[in-house]
Amino acid sequence: MAFLWELIYNITMGMFDTIECSDAMPFNDDMVALGLNVRDWNFQTKDLNDLMSVYVLQDGILYEKRYKETKWIERDPLNKDKFNFGHMEYTGEYLADTKYHGVVNMYDYRHNVMGWDCYIEYDVTFTDGKVTKTVLTKFTKEDSAPRIERNKELWDRIEAQEAKWYNKCIFYTRGWRKLVSLKRRAINLLINWLTYLNNFNLRFL
Repeated sequence: MAFLWELIYNITMGMFDTIECSDAMPFNDDMVALGLNVRDWNFQTKDLNDLMSVYVLQDGILYEKRYKETKWIERDPLNKDKFNFGHMEYTGEYLADTKYHGVVNMYDYRHNVMGWDCYIEYDVTFTDGKVTKTVLTKFTKEDSAPRIERNKELWDRIEAQEAKWYNKCIFYTRGWRKLVSLKRRAINLLINWLTYLNNFNLRFL
C-alpha cells in the first residue's frame, strides 16, 4: 500500500488543473498596453484536484467539466508519429457546480506578447460557491528574445539526440511506443480512479 501511495504522489506532483475563465478579471496599465485585459482566458492551478481536470469560471461560479463516459482509444498503427501513444476519449460533457469555498491561486504564462513574455497570477476567493474577491497578485514581463534563442538551442540538441543510433533503433520504434502507450493508459486509468474517489468523497462530506 505504501508503494501505491508513493506512486500516486510522484505522478501528481507535476500535475495541475485548468480553469477556463470567461469572467472579467482585474488588470493593470501594463496589461492594457499589451492587450491582455481580455476575457476567455485559460489558467492553471494547483489548488484543486491536481488531476488534469478542467474547470470553468463563469458568472462568478466555479464549475468542473465532467463526462458521462470515458474510453481509451488505442494508437493508430498507421500513424508513424513517435508521439502516437493512444488517448482518452470523453463523451457526454456537462458542468457540475463545485460549490467551492476558499482561495484559488491561478496563473498563466503568455509567450511573445509584442516582444514580451508575460506571467500573470490571480488569487480568487470563493464564499459558498460564489466569487467574492479577485486580486491580481503578480504581473511580470521579460524580453522574449533570450527565451527564443534558448528554445532554438534546445531543439538543435533534440534533433541531434534523435539522430543517435539507440534512439532510432530502440526508443523511437513501434515496440517502445507500445510500451509507453500502455504506461500512459495505466496513468489515465489511475487519474480517472482518483477523480472518482474524490467526487465520491465530496458527495458525502
